[in-house]
Amino acid sequence: MKLGLVMGGGGIVGIAWETGVLAGLQEECGFDPGAATVIMGSSAGSVIGAQAALGRDLDELVAIQQRPPSAAGGPRQTPDFTNGPQAEIMRLMTAGGGQEQAVRMGELAMKAETFLSEEAFVDSFRSMIGSERWPEIALRVTSCDCTSGEGVVWSRDSAIDLVRAVASSCAIPGFFPTVGFNGRRYMDGPRGQGHTARILSDAGVDAALFIGPLAALAQFSSMMDAELELVRAAGIELHTVTGGPELAAIGPNLMDISVRATGVDAGLADGRAAAQEMNWLAGV
Repeated sequence: MKLGLVMGGGGIVGIAWETGVLAGLQEECGFDPGAATVIMGSSAGSVIGAQAALGRDLDELVAIQQRPPSAAGGPRQTPDFTNGPQAEIMRLMTAGGGQEQAVRMGELAMKAETFLSEEAFVDSFRSMIGSERWPEIALRVTSCDCTSGEGVVWSRDSAIDLVRAVASSCAIPGFFPTVGFNGRRYMDGPRGQGHTARILSDAGVDAALFIGPLAALAQFSSMMDAELELVRAAGIELHTVTGGPELAAIGPNLMDISVRATGVDAGLADGRAAAQEMNWLAGV
C-alpha cells in the first residue's frame, strides 16, 4: 500500500502536538513516517514533515519540545488579528481563501512591518530542520505566491533550499516577513482548493493519514474539513488524527511557546490512542 502522510498547520503548538502524535504512533504500533510514499507539510506541518522525512529521531524531537523555552526561543509576541492590516488579513483568511483574497493578503503581507527580519526568520529554522538539503523521500512543502495568490508546492526539484522552503510555508502574513526566492515573495497563505488531493493523487497513493490540530483551529477547521473531503472524493482512503480534549483545552493561541510542552504531551496521548485503531500503519 502506498501511503501519503499529510501534516497540517497549527503554529508553535501545532509543531509540538504533531511531533507528539508521530512519536505516539511510532511507540504504540511502530509506524515509521519515513516509509510513506510522500510526506506533505503545510505551515507548522512543513517543519515536522521535513524533520520526519530527514529521519530525525522522534523521541529526541519530543524531548526538545518538552524543554522550557529559552529566552531567545520563539516569537516575542503573538499575532493580533483584531487591529490594522492584520485584521483585514484575518477577514481575508476566513472568507474562503480564494485567489483574489490571496492576492490582497500578499499585498498586505509584503508591506507589513514585522518584528523579525527575513534573514532572522529564515535562520530560525536552520537548527530546527537540521539540513538545507532535501531528503531522498518525496517531501512536498506548500506555500503561496504573494503576487499571484497561487499555491506553490516545493520539492527537491524546485532549486530552493529546504530551510527557505519551510520558512516560506510558515510565514504568517502580516506577522512574519514574507520569504523571497528567485525574485518573488512567498507566505503562509491559501494554497488553492483541492491542493491536498492533487498532491496525493500525483504521488499515486492508495491511502492518506492527515495529522493536524483541528480541535484548536476554530474557524479554520471547516475549511480543512472541506479540503479533506476532496481527498476522499479522489478515491483516496483517508484517516485523520485531529486532536482531543487535551489539545482543545490549550486554547486558540497556537503561537504561545510557553505551552508547547503541554502540546507535545497532548500529541503523545492522541498518537497512542490513534494507534489502537490504526495498527495497520505498522505494515506500511
